[in-house]
Amino acid sequence: MATFIIDMARLDPHIIRIHIDQITDLLTAESHHIHVAALTAFCSVIEKLLLSDDLDDGQRKMRSDLLQILREHVSDVTAFVRQHCLQLWTSIVQQKKDSTCAVRKDAVTLIMHMVLNNFYFVINSTRVQFEERQNDAETKLDELRTELEKLNKNKNEEKKIEKKIQSDDDDEDKSINDENEMKVNNNQEEESEKNNSNEDQSLEDTLNRVKIEEQIMRVEEIVILYKDGLRFMDLIEQANRHVVNLLNSPTLGDCKQVVDFFVNLRRYRLVLANIEQSLRLMFSLIWSLDKSICEAITQAFVKVYFDVAPTVPPPRISLHQARAIIHALKGATLFEELCFEEILKQLIKGKKIATEPITKALWKFYKAPSDDNTCVIAEKILSFIVGNEVSSKLNHITDLIQAKEKNRRFVYISCLLLQLSATPKKDGGNDNDQNQLSQHHSQTNENSALMLVPEMQN
Repeated sequence: MATFIIDMARLDPHIIRIHIDQITDLLTAESHHIHVAALTAFCSVIEKLLLSDDLDDGQRKMRSDLLQILREHVSDVTAFVRQHCLQLWTSIVQQKKDSTCAVRKDAVTLIMHMVLNNFYFVINSTRVQFEERQNDAETKLDELRTELEKLNKNKNEEKKIEKKIQSDDDDEDKSINDENEMKVNNNQEEESEKNNSNEDQSLEDTLNRVKIEEQIMRVEEIVILYKDGLRFMDLIEQANRHVVNLLNSPTLGDCKQVVDFFVNLRRYRLVLANIEQSLRLMFSLIWSLDKSICEAITQAFVKVYFDVAPTVPPPRISLHQARAIIHALKGATLFEELCFEEILKQLIKGKKIATEPITKALWKFYKAPSDDNTCVIAEKILSFIVGNEVSSKLNHITDLIQAKEKNRRFVYISCLLLQLSATPKKDGGNDNDQNQLSQHHSQTNENSALMLVPEMQN
């Protein structure tokens, strides 16, 4: 039945729309597959029939009702339903080419709140940590199941032994003579004590077995939670890829919605691998011709990198801010670095950030030894700040940075001059000779640059 509903919604969503009340009643069924089929049918109706701007009041109300049903089932108690419901919302987000923005905004907002209020993993849990915890839980589960299997095996062996003893006793009872009745009566007390001891041992084994079964149930729930959490990460990253495509939308509302989306998800940029890259793409909107977009980008930059948790001690706030910007620029392209530079210049010019503490913090990262290019990135960010309004207390820092920038520019200009001098003339000479000359001067260019690098570092 579930397959029939899904196929019918795919082939002719009009039929589902006509019988929407009957499909809604299926949400009360016990089968989770029926629930997913009904939700999938609703999604097909929304995508194929209710995404247009030319809707009457009744159609708009139906769309709102169906979206509300999908929203409610995102927090369904069953993981199977939750996962498929999130997939349906991801499918709705893909309808970014449609002219209407209302449904996309609703979908993006829903996913944003799901990530913020998710019940799968905490902010500081990365995928690697989640997978390690899942493996530990599965190992613990295997150990408990092995222990339970051993207890059950011992219990079965004890039952077999008891049956055999009882059978032997019955055979002996048949051959007992009257002369032995007194002797049997004397041994009844010993057998009674032995039976009581066996009953106590059996009761203890039963209690242990019940405890292990309860532990197995709890660990099974933990394993399922970790699996759901990893699946949730996959779906959120998939949705992230669709949401970031809205940055190319010609609709102003889409761009602002994406900015709001990633600003609210800023705490997850260390957990979800694609969030940081999406943030860098978002900050490229600083070159937008729309002033409201530029203003939204600068505000987003402050919220992402300069807003810190209230638990951070005040003396360490600037260090956290500097570390966040350095982490953001790791792996960034030259264009993305230029975007960061432009944003910082606008923030400094508008006096929206405290320049002195962040400069001191960056200087500490620059001076500290590192194996991951942290000092190099800190130097780049410091060079962004040079040339803007900086406190006179930081003159010793800015002087060093400016001197280093001059050396770098000298190297760059020298390399350009060498490249120009190595460029062969158009009229004359053999092509092979020209290529050899070009390669020779290219090597000279590299050697000259290497010779000038120590001057730049001094």
